[in-house]
Amino acid sequence: MNQQIQQRLAMDRRFKGFVILAIDGSNLPEETINKTEEDLVKTRSSHIFRAACHMNALYNVGSRMFVDMDIQKSTRKDEHSAAQRLCARVHELQEVIFVMDRYCHNFSLEYQIDQQG
Repeated sequence: MNQQIQQRLAMDRRFKGFVILAIDGSNLPEETINKTEEDLVKTRSSHIFRAACHMNALYNVGSRMFVDMDIQKSTRKDEHSAAQRLCARVHELQEVIFVMDRYCHNFSLEYQIDQQG
């Protein structure tokens, strides 16, 4: 493990013993060469298309490191299901606080988090 990663892990700050994990999504542009119609998204102009994928990431605020991600096609992005998959893959022994924007929130996600303990 390199020195920079070791320093970041040593800086793992917690809020009253809680690990703070942030979830958010972002479009990542791709080149349009060798893409199918399914990979292309329309822009405001009716004749211009762009290619992109959608990354949903889980970020540890205390250690300032990304800990997991879920990549989707931009044409089929679903932040709700991505947030559910990311939360399900968290196997922390300590208490966790999830922070997310309003686009990720739904009651089935809250129920899943509650059931995970």
